[in-house]
Amino acid sequence: MLTREFLKSADCQSSFGPIEESLLLSAEQRTASLQTFLMNKPSKGPLWVFGYGSLMWNPL
Repeated sequence: MLTREFLKSADCQSSFGPIEESLLLSAEQRTASLQTFLMNKPSKGPLWVFGYGSLMWNPL
């Protein structure tokens, strides 16, 4: 089950098996992506986030 505790403690490779390295962002790349997003987000109004359930769920 996908829980907050799981997300805090797990990493992709130990949870889902081998993943091609070119598909994963480094910690530095994730930080840069977050910083870019935060600098470019609208300063006022709502922020819409779209998530598609089947992309967030791994049945294995």
